Amino acid sequence: MFLPWGPLGAGQGVANWLWSKPAIATVLRPISRVYINQMGYRQLGLLKDDIIQCENPIVQKALGRLTAREGYDRNYRLRRAMQQEIIHRDLPKAEWTTDEQDIPYLQGKILEVMKEEKERAEWNNMTVTRK
Repeated sequence: MFLPWGPLGAGQGVANWLWSKPAIATVLRPISRVYINQMGYRQLGLLKDDIIQCENPIVQKALGRLTAREGYDRNYRLRRAMQQEIIHRDLPKAEWTTDEQDIPYLQGKILEVMKEEKERAEWNNMTVTRK
C-alpha cells in the first residue's frame, strides 16, 4: 500500500518501496540501524510506535483500540522516558529497547482506521442515480 503522507510519517510509501528491493535493502540495513540508534528513543526504553505523533485524530482512534495491557505498557514507557529526560540521563544499557522488542503494535491499528475513514468517505460521497 502506497502511503506518501499520513500519520505514519511522510515518505512511508517510498520507504516501503525501497525495502521491497533486496539490493537496496542490503545497503540500507546498516545505515538504518545506525540511524535508529542515533534517534535516541531506544535509550529511553521507548518503542518506535511510542513516538508516533498522537495529536492526529486517526492516531487517537487507533490508540482507543489498544487493549488495556498495551495502553498501560505504552503509558509506562512514556512516563519513564519523560522522567529520564527530566534528569538528563538514559536508562541503563540493560533496559534499552532491542531490535527484538521493537515490534510495531500501533501501525496496524492506524492502517485499519485509515481504511475505515476512506470507506466512510466513499459511502458519504455516494450518489444514487435513476435508470
